[in-house]
Amino acid sequence: MMRSRTWKRVLAAVCAGVAAVSMAACGGGTNSTAKDGVIINSVMNSTSQASLNYNPFSSTALTGVVGALYEPLFYMNNLKDDPTKLEPLMGKSYTISDDAKTIDVTIRDGEKWSDGEPYTAEDVAYTFNLLNSNKALNTGGFAGSAEVLSDTEVRITLDKPESVNALSYLSGTMIVPKHVWEKIDDPVTYTNKDAVGSGPFTVKGGNFSPTGLHV
Repeated sequence: MMRSRTWKRVLAAVCAGVAAVSMAACGGGTNSTAKDGVIINSVMNSTSQASLNYNPFSSTALTGVVGALYEPLFYMNNLKDDPTKLEPLMGKSYTISDDAKTIDVTIRDGEKWSDGEPYTAEDVAYTFNLLNSNKALNTGGFAGSAEVLSDTEVRITLDKPESVNALSYLSGTMIVPKHVWEKIDDPVTYTNKDAVGSGPFTVKGGNFSPTGLHV
């Protein structure tokens, strides 16, 4: 199943980890195959102490936040003959227009965030529009807008044709839940300590240590 592949890929990345963060399976996806109570501790490769930051758009976010707590719509599989054809995660399919200015995305139906709220096209559109309006968060250089076509369909319109970067937007943008993030006063400085994500892991409260120890 899709979630099984996600679990294996993220588990390998987190176990190789480079930050101090404790996360517990499972995440919000309804097809998750991880078992409750599994704890993954990743340790720092740096001698400096980490700070609690689960903001997927922050340059100081803990390793494991991207991919383990938050996911993009698709991912690029470099082991395939054609790595430019993205593999689905929370996204189901995508179509890039001939003029490379429009991307239509269909997401998986019936998925939920880790707090039980539905994962919809509203979340996807909100995320891309959030990045476009906040340069400090927009490290991927996304320039455009997104609109909801249905609960499972979203259209992303780029300011200029970008056939190559379109793939990086789909595979490199971590989608966040609108119902949480729209209430945040400053998403740039937000550390997101009670992270609500779609990935195969969730934050286990009280288990963060700046030294990389599980406490």
